Amino acid sequence: MAVVSGESEALYRVREQLAGISFPVDAVGRTRQVSGAVVFDEEGRVIPELSEVRVNLASLQSDQSRRDNFVRQNTLQTSRYPDAVLVPTEVRGLTFPLPQEGSAPVTIVADLTIRNVTRQVEWTGTAYFEPGAVRIEAGTSVTFADFDLQQPRTAAVLSVADTIRLEANVRMSVEQAG
Repeated sequence: MAVVSGESEALYRVREQLAGISFPVDAVGRTRQVSGAVVFDEEGRVIPELSEVRVNLASLQSDQSRRDNFVRQNTLQTSRYPDAVLVPTEVRGLTFPLPQEGSAPVTIVADLTIRNVTRQVEWTGTAYFEPGAVRIEAGTSVTFADFDLQQPRTAAVLSVADTIRLEANVRMSVEQAG
């Protein structure tokens, strides 16, 4: 299954307390620069050596360019580590051959690499089936410490929660092996 880049999105969501605002808000950064493929064998098992999904971290955008620049330059260091790389090792909930309609709960176990630090993460969500394609909406939670990331500290940001919610809405075209 190949990622349909223009129809896929990845995002982060982090709770922050900004100076001058009396309540916490969610900082949300998004990108549509998602690429890659997930390859399955005849029994429906992921072939990790042939599977990889990349998210261009340098293209993440929120509602504040100052936040985006800080996250790119300091937190993620995208000039050195431009991509997050997800290598699925197991997908639970899909049946093969894939249905042509409907939906199913799905769990994706994957090795996620951010800034050369790799951790196994479990994404949960829903797969939506259509002829020739699958759309997967899934999410997971990680911490800054999981990937040796520093929490943002600036005069405008009073605090940032340690938990980072990662979400993906990925459309994949289904290609059958010949």
